[in-house]
Amino acid sequence: MASLSFSYRSAKTKAFLEMRFAYRIEKNENPISFYTRSKIEVDKSYWKNVHSKNSKDPIIQKEQNRLNAEMTDLRTVVLDKFENTEIELISKDWFLNIVNEYYNPKKEIPAEIIPTYLVDYIPYYLKEREHEMKSTSVTKYNVIKKKLQRMETSLNKRFEILDINENFKKMFVRYYESQNYSQNTMHRELGFIKTICRHARTKDIPTSKELDLLKLEKDKVKHIYFSEKELKELETLKGLPPHLDNARDWLVISCHCGQRISDFLRFKKEMITQKQGVKLINFTQKKTGKEMSIALSGTIEKILQKRNGDFPHSISDQKYNDYIKTVCEKAGFDELVKGKKQENINKDKDEKKGKKKKKIRAVSGVFPKHELVTSHIGRRTFATLKRDSMPLSLLMSMTGHTTETALNTYLQMEEEDKAVKTFKYL
Repeated sequence: MASLSFSYRSAKTKAFLEMRFAYRIEKNENPISFYTRSKIEVDKSYWKNVHSKNSKDPIIQKEQNRLNAEMTDLRTVVLDKFENTEIELISKDWFLNIVNEYYNPKKEIPAEIIPTYLVDYIPYYLKEREHEMKSTSVTKYNVIKKKLQRMETSLNKRFEILDINENFKKMFVRYYESQNYSQNTMHRELGFIKTICRHARTKDIPTSKELDLLKLEKDKVKHIYFSEKELKELETLKGLPPHLDNARDWLVISCHCGQRISDFLRFKKEMITQKQGVKLINFTQKKTGKEMSIALSGTIEKILQKRNGDFPHSISDQKYNDYIKTVCEKAGFDELVKGKKQENINKDKDEKKGKKKKKIRAVSGVFPKHELVTSHIGRRTFATLKRDSMPLSLLMSMTGHTTETALNTYLQMEEEDKAVKTFKYL
């Protein structure tokens, strides 16, 4: 049997009522009691002389009802807890904790609302991974989100995570083909969508049984690279105006260091150190966050000497890609080769602005080699030309690749050239 009673135990004219919680244990004549102050504040005179008496005064009745309600609430909470607690766990701290929780209830944290629609889930996914995802990856996911929004508008349909199945893949392919996106764009972006859905699965969002089986073939695209002869022609090309000479030097540097444009265009002489007579450049790869230290080739050192020890001046990625095409055209790289290049395929005009709407897509065809040159040609050239002369482990150390499979995507060698190289082993 347990009870909770209230009393006025203060010399002050106004104070908080004291609570006494008492209970008995079998075969124990004396009750066990715990005391603490409540937050029910009353006048001493009122409590002693008025509260327990019948009154017709509406003001007194209101005060009696208020105090009785508060005491009843507390009594109910404490006694209910007592009935549902093992007797061995009852203690002064137990009592104080119940009173504290009564006056300071824990705020319930609202349950996290996780989106179940694919487009809505993308921002949630990016937020979940914000501390581990590079800005370039965030941009890619946001681009896919916009494409999916346009697709949903076109189809007048919203896709839930559960809808990502074979039927979705068919609609996805039809829409991307109608927008002239390449097979490799479809292959890559379906992979991103599957990644999003698998993440949703870890949050107990239902996914299709077909999700992991979704697959699109990838086109084998032949990327160009410079031969040893072409690279030498670039290095010795004369008569270029300053802006093209600057871009040419960057292009040559990229072919001798094997780095991405996001890294080599940031090179500064302050990043150069020297060890055992070898000049090194230290930097962090922007895409991977990997700490890099690579040796500067003799060709790169000549470019630095030409510029008083500094690298060419920095330019934007767009200007670099435009300028190196012109440089290669002036170098006479006009051989017709198969490949893909970015073109504006939309010839329609925006009637409101009087301008053509741009719709840039990768277009396959046969083009003069210089038209297919992009910033990545330096990385491919380096990997391809050094593959046979440099140990694989050192080559991967230079490029920053962690697997041979990843490195092999950069090796662009004609089958006949491969056959010639194997002759010495026959």
